[in-house]
Amino acid sequence: MTAGLLALLLAVPVEAKKAGPEQRAFLEGVGFYKSARFEAALQSFTKALDLNPELKTASGFRAMTRWTQGDLKGAKADAQDAVKLKPVGAEQYVARGMARYVLRDLPGSKEDYEEAARLDPKFALAHYGVGSVLSSEGRAQDALEPLDKAVSLDPHAAVLHIVRGTVRDKLKQWRGAVEDYSRVIALNPHFPWARLYRARDLRELQEPSKAVEDFTEFLRQFPDHEEALYLRANCLFAMADYNAAIKDLNRVIDLNPRRGLAWSNRGLAKAQVGDKDGAVSDLRHAMELEPNKRQKMQDAIDAIESKIKAENRMPERVQGQAAEPFEPEPDELPLEPLPPPRPEDLRKPDIPKSVQPGGGRRAPLEKIKDPDATPFLQ
Repeated sequence: MTAGLLALLLAVPVEAKKAGPEQRAFLEGVGFYKSARFEAALQSFTKALDLNPELKTASGFRAMTRWTQGDLKGAKADAQDAVKLKPVGAEQYVARGMARYVLRDLPGSKEDYEEAARLDPKFALAHYGVGSVLSSEGRAQDALEPLDKAVSLDPHAAVLHIVRGTVRDKLKQWRGAVEDYSRVIALNPHFPWARLYRARDLRELQEPSKAVEDFTEFLRQFPDHEEALYLRANCLFAMADYNAAIKDLNRVIDLNPRRGLAWSNRGLAKAQVGDKDGAVSDLRHAMELEPNKRQKMQDAIDAIESKIKAENRMPERVQGQAAEPFEPEPDELPLEPLPPPRPEDLRKPDIPKSVQPGGGRRAPLEKIKDPDATPFLQ
């Protein structure tokens, strides 16, 4: 039993502890959900519903859990059942708020969460729900207050830190987001996505060596995660580890041959290790894939070719010396923005493989077109 789950059960009134097996399974599921062990939460909510199919509070929580895991069809089926709830307490209002969120009834969801907070001001998940809705409505700054409140009420709930971290990301509060993801990792070391999220923020903070550590840890589980490979290559370039950057970009290009910036960045790295012909070839190919960046890439090619010509004019006794490395401007090839995570990526293991059935993605984590696909990552 996790510390978070133990704390949850200890906080439950005596009457609830004496409840039937379906209620105990439900409470266990809530504990797993709060600790970001979503697969385990799903199993507990399913057990509760197997024991009592009319337990619509469990349907609401399972709807949100399935939505988080990327099972949109199952999530909506549960949500349709849970919206039939006639809430009488804060927990039931939260359950219906989750169901309405899944069905994209954001005003109704917010209303339910706010009523739950009114009935029980110390119920962290009520404030968490309000913050999630506000963030989904594009009100990231407003979302911080209820999320701060939720975290203050339940600082051991990893899911609250995940949500607040993503909101801080939206606000470009990178340091605060790093603190939240670090807390998630401390609370649940088996939730690998916190490593990826923290690595991206460390990169924004220009701490490439720390970012590489997190990217590497994440890639141990998902070795073909395109975005992690691409961003680790960027950090390795910043650390002047050009050969390692080239290796990562080779794999990115294998996974997605049409990713133009991977070709251009590999070209710049090749220029740094003296492979100028390879650099020019990569940059020319990148120009075809990224015509909007054509001029910047042409400028890079011109700089490399001018060095080649200069080297060819050098006396024989000088040609053997190392040429001055090509140094692109820091913003010469701006990095791609990072859209929100896609739901299927959160279908991956969040607890050890030894206790959970079977992954990374074969296409990038951040290429989803639906920004609302993962509710707690808004």
